[in-house]
Formats: sequence, structure tokens, C-alpha cells
Amino acid sequence: MENERAEGKRFWNYVEGRLSSKSLLHVPEISGYIEEEKKGMKGEGMKARDVLRAIEKSIGAFGDFVQTDNTKSSWWQFRSLLWIYCSPVEDPKDLDLLADLTKQLQKKELMLKDIQRKKKCWLKRAYYELEESQRREIFFCTIDMKLVARVLKMSLISTPQLKWCQDKLNNIEFNEGRVAIKASTTCLFPP
Repeated sequence: MENERAEGKRFWNYVEGRLSSKSLLHVPEISGYIEEEKKGMKGEGMKARDVLRAIEKSIGAFGDFVQTDNTKSSWWQFRSLLWIYCSPVEDPKDLDLLADLTKQLQKKELMLKDIQRKKKCWLKRAYYELEESQRREIFFCTIDMKLVARVLKMSLISTPQLKWCQDKLNNIEFNEGRVAIKASTTCLFPP
């Protein structure tokens, strides 16, 4: 169990834990026999389905980590009032971009909540099951938006980090009540 009061901030504990334990939230090692023709060794190969399950399991573990991250909204609101006195960005030219990204993130979070609410119909007391692909897209979209929100809440944000956030938010689209994530060339974490 993690104790934030005694141990400090979650992200710092995550970084220290990741450096100390190389297997923390990494894609698990895949065991299986390797076929080598030269040495005459034959064995069982790993099925692609098992590899996919292992990768999905590690993505799910990271998603749980991101979703359980507690946010302190009162500090975020208080910090937005302090923008006048101390800027959260390195370059003052990026303040407009930061404000636009914050608005865009809030709009996309509302759209995502709206899509998640559509699966429940209170009038008919029915529950509409989402397709597996749509649930996966919502899951990845949630992870991306939580990461962007985390970067925007940092005490000092650089221009490349803002550009990364902008690319991540531009890759998320909402069309006719469905989430669509474009294939991106940006890295998973900000620079």
C-alpha cells in the first residue's frame, strides 16, 4: 500500500520504484521455448494471443495506476488564480496555449463522460453494452487525457511538453457518439 503522507508524491514514488525495480509496470517477460534450427533444439513457441494478453494486462495495470491518481481540485483552482504572480510555463508566450489546452481538455473530458453515460438509459431502465473496440478506445482515451491533465498540472511546463499535450489532444476525436483515436507518432510520455 502506498502512504502519500509519509512517502511523498505518487509520481515520485512511481519513478523511484520504476528505477529500483525494472519489472514495475513493464511489459512482462514472455517465456516459451525457442526453435533453433542450427542446434537442433525444438520446442513450443509462444502464441500471439498469449503475447497480446500479456500486453493488455500491463496496459490495464498502468491504466489502474493512472485512474487511482487522486487529484486535488482545490489546489488546481487556487493555482489558476496565481497565474498572475508566477507563471507555470517557462516561456510567457505559451500562456495562451496553456489556457487553450486546458479548455480543450475540459471539453473532451465532458464529451467522454457523455459517451460513458449513454450506455445507461434511466427511462427504459436498460443498460446498453458497448462494443469491445469502443470500450478499448474509451480506455485508451481516458489514459491519454489523464496523462495530459497531469502534465498541465505540473509546476513548470516547457514548450515541448505543451506541444506534446496539444498533439495528444488533437489525436482524440469524437464522432457521432463514438471515440476515435488517430494513430500518433508522438511518444507515450512527454519529453
